[in-house]
Amino acid sequence: MHDLPTVLLRYFTVYGPRIPPNMAISSFVSRCTNSEPPVIYGDGTQVRDFTYIDDKYRH
Repeated sequence: MHDLPTVLLRYFTVYGPRIPPNMAISSFVSRCTNSEPPVIYGDGTQVRDFTYIDDKYRH
């Protein structure tokens, strides 16, 4: 081993301006803004956190 201190961070459930339309958060928001009921699986008690990501240096 090289005894190199490291930290690993992996974001899960990210969303932002360039989110693919097939992602759950995109579908949920799209349906709500179009006066359609959102699709909720299970009994609705599941909780999930989302992380907003924006590429400010996009060209």
